Amino acid sequence: MKATILLAVLVMLFLVSCSSSDDDTIINPTLNIYGTWNSISFVANEPLFDINNDGVTSLELLDELPCRYSKLVLNEDLTFYQESNTWNYNEGTNDYGCTSGDISPVTGTWKVNSNFSLLSLDIDGNTAFLEIEFDGDTLRFNSSEVFIDRNSQGELQNIYGKVIYRKNGQ
Repeated sequence: MKATILLAVLVMLFLVSCSSSDDDTIINPTLNIYGTWNSISFVANEPLFDINNDGVTSLELLDELPCRYSKLVLNEDLTFYQESNTWNYNEGTNDYGCTSGDISPVTGTWKVNSNFSLLSLDIDGNTAFLEIEFDGDTLRFNSSEVFIDRNSQGELQNIYGKVIYRKNGQ
């Protein structure tokens, strides 16, 4: 339940932090950025809480919470679909875990600028602009999503980072 409430708050914060823009530089892509992208890495800005209790704090969320995933589908008609699983924290056991079957989907439209450095996602009339790195089979962007809410010392703190996706089939 806490994870669901936290996820709803994060989505609202994401949408509030987004703004609309009259920037005419956003155009349809000419390179093949279309397709299904699966997360392969979540690199945090600072070491994460030692979720798996192996005595090592890591910048890579998947080292600590390997069940975490995200999928991004960029359709040729400029619609998108993203789904991610959620995680929860059990204060009684001081444990994190991925929730099973608890998927949070987001849909909308998308565009990318001519040099493939800025992806815009329109979600219910709110536009998010994400700086991206795109090289054909890998898509990277700084995430507005909280990777985890405890730093390496276990203190409550929102930890963000970069999500790296690989194109499905590559």
